[in-house]
Amino acid sequence: MYNMKKCFFFFLLLVSTFCLGQDRKVELEISGAKKYKELYIRSNQLNNVIIKFSGKTLDGTNWAFIIPDSIVKKTRDFDFSGLPENDKRNDFLDVSQSGNKKKPENQIEFLGAIQGDTLRGFYINFEKDEQLIQLKMKYDHTDLFVNKQYDESLKKTVIIEEYDEDYFLIDSISNQYLKENMADLFFGFFRSEGGYEGNLADMVSKIKKNPNSMYYLTRLAATTNFYRTKSDLEKLYHLFSDEMQHSYFGQIIYNNFSTFDIANISLTNCDTKKEERIVENPDKYTLLIFSASWCGPCRKKIPMLKKIYKEMSKTLDMVYITIDDEKMLPQWEKLMRTENIPWRSLSLNNNKELKDAWNIGAIPDYILINPDWKARKISLNDENDINILYSFVLNRK
Repeated sequence: MYNMKKCFFFFLLLVSTFCLGQDRKVELEISGAKKYKELYIRSNQLNNVIIKFSGKTLDGTNWAFIIPDSIVKKTRDFDFSGLPENDKRNDFLDVSQSGNKKKPENQIEFLGAIQGDTLRGFYINFEKDEQLIQLKMKYDHTDLFVNKQYDESLKKTVIIEEYDEDYFLIDSISNQYLKENMADLFFGFFRSEGGYEGNLADMVSKIKKNPNSMYYLTRLAATTNFYRTKSDLEKLYHLFSDEMQHSYFGQIIYNNFSTFDIANISLTNCDTKKEERIVENPDKYTLLIFSASWCGPCRKKIPMLKKIYKEMSKTLDMVYITIDDEKMLPQWEKLMRTENIPWRSLSLNNNKELKDAWNIGAIPDYILINPDWKARKISLNDENDINILYSFVLNRK
């Protein structure tokens, strides 16, 4: 009877995954003395946002998680935490969020044998089109983690937070991301041996061996500021496969080395006919949108651009730059009125030198200008591209 219930439970999860289309699934089979009343998988993203998904179980042994594909594509890595059954501990001090005492979740870590050594790791992730991750894990032991910090005002070291870390043995490490995380727990560049050049050469070697590695791609996207030169970052980027280069994290890496200097030139405002600087507020990001009255694909982007403007206008200025010539400018101005465009509109007036300098080819095209006057070409073709734009602006990259 139990087996029938278990099969029916996972059948329902399978059906829900199919019905939702592109959702991914993680399954844990836990053995040993540790049981949880609640178990979570956490999506860690580049903007430090953590999204938690609750696991489903019938017996506390077999757990399943359903994760939307849209979340997976933006996730740097996943880790696990849980509330154990029959936990009789006193509340631990945790002032990292509210300053109040609370009982934090236990953090889950993995132990596995790789080439004869027992290594530990924290994180998993989906490789390319992988739809299912299955982990069989046996409870080993629990350690108390204590985070201390010296308080200058008190002239002593104080406890910031403390929580339990539950360690589980994994006999066969099937998840490639976890395997690479165990072999390189702190990500090679943060080790001192070999110096910068030695670690760079080591990274080159590792990516060449696995150009589809999600582990090295996401870690590279998270540490772009570490590299001494943009050419070093570009060298590593081009070692990945084309598919990885064009992924969400690949584009983040690309946009970090593809910046260029841009001058705050003046162009004619299509409404007032006065000369204006392309950047009106240097403290904000500015998105230049290259378009024309005759461009059908450009018109189709207007609803998307209005949505971005509505959500980001406090931190992002948007400026239309039309490449219409003087004869077509009345049509452009009519389009702006008809569509009730709320942002400024400037005319490039067939300035070929500027088009070449900014590498404006097919339209629509976009340039994002940082407050430090660094500019980068970006794409706005789908939701992933929009998320990258938001990530740059919100994280001030």
